[in-house]
Amino acid sequence: MNYQTKALRLGLILVGFLCLYGAVDQMRKGETFGLAGKGRVLRDEEPVYFQMLFFGRLVLGSAALLAGLFFPW
Repeated sequence: MNYQTKALRLGLILVGFLCLYGAVDQMRKGETFGLAGKGRVLRDEEPVYFQMLFFGRLVLGSAALLAGLFFPW
């Protein structure tokens, strides 16, 4: 395994953990930041958009983490 492959795998694992941590922290606090400079999004004010951001982080974080751990490079 060369250095580029190791760096890519470690990067995917790091991004996956950060996305999953962000999703958990978002649900714990009840607020997050929206896309494209929308600013702060509160769960009570925009529940559908809030859930979309949560599931996006959850799915993309899981995919990055699994790709970094198990994808046969």
